[in-house]
Amino acid sequence: MKTFRTALAALCLALLAIGQAHAATPVLLQVKNDLDWSPYIYNTNPPHTFASGDTLVDQLPNPVGANNLVVELIAVDDTTSYPTIADSLGLTWSRVATCKDSTNGEDMLIYAAQVGSTGGIDTVTTTLHAATTFTTMPALAEFAFAGSVDGTPPCAHGTTTTVAAGSFTPAQTGDLAVQFSWNDTIASVRTGGCDGVHYTQGSQTNITWQKFIDGHTWCYGGQWGVYNSTSAFNPTFTISTAGFVTTAAFFAPSASGTPQPSGIRIVAQQQQVFSTIAGFNSTTQTTYFPCPSSANLMVAEWTGPGPGSTYDMTGVSDSNSNTWASNHAEVVDPSNNTALHTYSASNATTSTGQTVTVTLKTASADLVHLYCIQGAASSSPLDVVATATGNQTAAGDNTLLSISPSVSNDLVLLTGSQEFNTTISFTGSNQSYNGCFWSNEDTNLDGCAANNAWGSYYAPNTSAITWTAHQQVSGTAVENWSAESDAYKSASGGAVNHPPLWVIQP
Repeated sequence: MKTFRTALAALCLALLAIGQAHAATPVLLQVKNDLDWSPYIYNTNPPHTFASGDTLVDQLPNPVGANNLVVELIAVDDTTSYPTIADSLGLTWSRVATCKDSTNGEDMLIYAAQVGSTGGIDTVTTTLHAATTFTTMPALAEFAFAGSVDGTPPCAHGTTTTVAAGSFTPAQTGDLAVQFSWNDTIASVRTGGCDGVHYTQGSQTNITWQKFIDGHTWCYGGQWGVYNSTSAFNPTFTISTAGFVTTAAFFAPSASGTPQPSGIRIVAQQQQVFSTIAGFNSTTQTTYFPCPSSANLMVAEWTGPGPGSTYDMTGVSDSNSNTWASNHAEVVDPSNNTALHTYSASNATTSTGQTVTVTLKTASADLVHLYCIQGAASSSPLDVVATATGNQTAAGDNTLLSISPSVSNDLVLLTGSQEFNTTISFTGSNQSYNGCFWSNEDTNLDGCAANNAWGSYYAPNTSAITWTAHQQVSGTAVENWSAESDAYKSASGGAVNHPPLWVIQP
């Protein structure tokens, strides 16, 4: 018996060592890229800018894990009065990288916060302390097994297509490297100067770069990787049109963290903006939407005005030749004032360099949310669909619809289009609000999330899920609205989502 116990203890120690070794490798869990949105582009009469004191509210589509690292990427007009960040989990945020380009007038910023022993849905509020025009909502990302900042981040700007941040020597091997860049030499942003401008991830020794930020409207790009050396290193990727300001932050590896839960999971979300102004009023737009190759389902959700005979998302395609299908016929309220349509690509091939093309009947002040999802059932992942329309005449929270998955552990997405007011959250427990909110946006005429209801929820069972949208302005009725909820099945066939048993979370 003693021999058996000794052998069992040795096996446990061996498994523990394997777990600790695996846990020390930083990894990206999720990213939300709202960098393509800007009031400068969305509004035309007059074009609005961000003012000192404005707040930008956003959140990742999934709850963040205990002991993980959350990162915010944003750029502001050149200043010494930088934004500050607070969030609903009470984390401590620090500006860990600052790169000034006084010549072209932009500063690239990377902020970071360590999650404590308790994670959860985290609403992040960025407060501006200087007026800024060439600025967007931020991008947010969560990494597991990444710890404290290592050293002083490099910074560079130039007029070439080679985006090199400058030399950096890490204190240890295994650092997480996060590089962020923008082409701030293009002056015609408002008329579509960044259309088609994109980044290609780097190819360098001792690191495998993965692009996780790219876009359509603004010339932002980002890549991450784990640098397995202590030799001097110059983080580098390329941009299709010459010009850049870039920085890279390094984070030491950590044995603490929560890995990606098993089952179906959103790993990337991105906005695609349409507008009525020149440069953005095309009915067909192509955006770069980086997705890790581990993903196997993509979703496109469009909201816009009615009537359906004039406005609709009529098709979606991508550079990997996946087959996109409409989840349900276009949903339009009886008064023809709001409309929405969702598409999905099942058993999808995904990549960090892919593009997604969206086609509309008519361009207006519309928004498309793109989702990249891993762990979905490869065959017929769309479980059930629920739709509803209405006219809310009394101010207050707006109950949209209920949906009942046929199996456990579905991912349930919600898309809503509303005539007035602005959805900023949902009343249901653990329901994520996947839009964003600018404090100075017009709550009755589009804005950061086109004023509409965007949400996600991981259903533990087949009980009915009710979506009730909480509004920004308590005294304004939503009036006409339309909504759709789509439930997607997990490849695990209803198995419980949980971290691997070997993970240590101090």
